[in-house]
Amino acid sequence: MNSAALIAAHNHPSGAAEPSESDRMLTQDLIAASRPLGLKVLDHVIVGEETTFSFADSGLLDELELLCLAPGKSGRHTKLSKTTD
Repeated sequence: MNSAALIAAHNHPSGAAEPSESDRMLTQDLIAASRPLGLKVLDHVIVGEETTFSFADSGLLDELELLCLAPGKSGRHTKLSKTTD
């Protein structure tokens, strides 16, 4: 593999760009799965009808990365304290 990083993106057919709990869990899984491959997740972007949501810009990506690194944690699907508006 010749990649050093990845950016995930998908749309929400509902038109809302806000991340769901499933989106958060997917992002956390991407971070955990990419780490052993030497890949860094740069962002996860959700495309809505009129707006987009960036996990990196919102700070959620950093929070999920910290959860994956936390000692004694499996890095699996911990509820986040941060909410998005």
